[in-house]
Amino acid sequence: MEQVVRSLKMFAVAHLTSKNMRVTLALLTLATLVISAGAPFPHGGGSG
Repeated sequence: MEQVVRSLKMFAVAHLTSKNMRVTLALLTLATLVISAGAPFPHGGGSG
């Protein structure tokens, strides 16, 4: 679940830094697909 929490934090930062909602929506969509696929996150990698 740590990967999900980290991803949420990244999305929060991206949402605040990005002024375009389309960019945020795109990131969220890609994130959903990655999480659904169960692919490992590049920033993750420690305990698993």
